[in-house]
Amino acid sequence: MDKIKCPNCGKEVDTNTQFCEVCGVKINNDNNSRMKRKNYSKDSGKGERIIDEYTIGTFIRFVVLYVLAVIFLGFGIFMAVLGTEVWLVIVIFLASLICFGIASYLLKKYLHYKKG
Repeated sequence: MDKIKCPNCGKEVDTNTQFCEVCGVKINNDNNSRMKRKNYSKDSGKGERIIDEYTIGTFIRFVVLYVLAVIFLGFGIFMAVLGTEVWLVIVIFLASLICFGIASYLLKKYLHYKKG
């Protein structure tokens, strides 16, 4: 039978138990499944690997969007120097700003998950 730890006292109890035998705290079924998943991920290391894959994916998206923003910025400057339509240059610069904005958001998310 599967056992989990009581969130209050840490005593191991059966998963189908509603109250802790030691301290009497009510143990919810939703809480049980979350605790099982949390303990499983800590014991096997799978939870850390999922977080690492998520942070790596976030960092890759950040780099791609940052490079794309720099390309748009350079292309916009080039088009402005050539004297193309003003609306086209504005659209290119707006695309660059959008990419920079999303890239900075992804960098913030990456640093948050990497830190904690």
